[in-house]
Amino acid sequence: MEHAATAAMPAYTPVDAHDLHAALTQVDQRLAKLYPDRIGSKALLGYSMGAFHALFIAATAATNQEPLVKFDRFVAINTPVRCCMVFPSWMIFTSPHWRGPPQNEPPTLTIRF
Repeated sequence: MEHAATAAMPAYTPVDAHDLHAALTQVDQRLAKLYPDRIGSKALLGYSMGAFHALFIAATAATNQEPLVKFDRFVAINTPVRCCMVFPSWMIFTSPHWRGPPQNEPPTLTIRF
């Protein structure tokens, strides 16, 4: 891991996901040389933070500048992204009717499904 990342500090998703994608490209090229005509469709499966990186790789696949491996499917298991928690909050704060919490009262947030 000492030489695996191109950033000085980990946990910056754009750099980490690109480094992972570049490493997977090298693995794919090596396997294609060792086993020609035996590699079929490619899927990227990630769990937890790896799932988040898989989603990021999927989202940026169309804008890659260099030739990186193309995946046919993406599977993200137990991502650290909880859409059911993020989207209701986001919708409340971006609503044109939301004017902020009342003055002199602590902010409260009620989410109903």
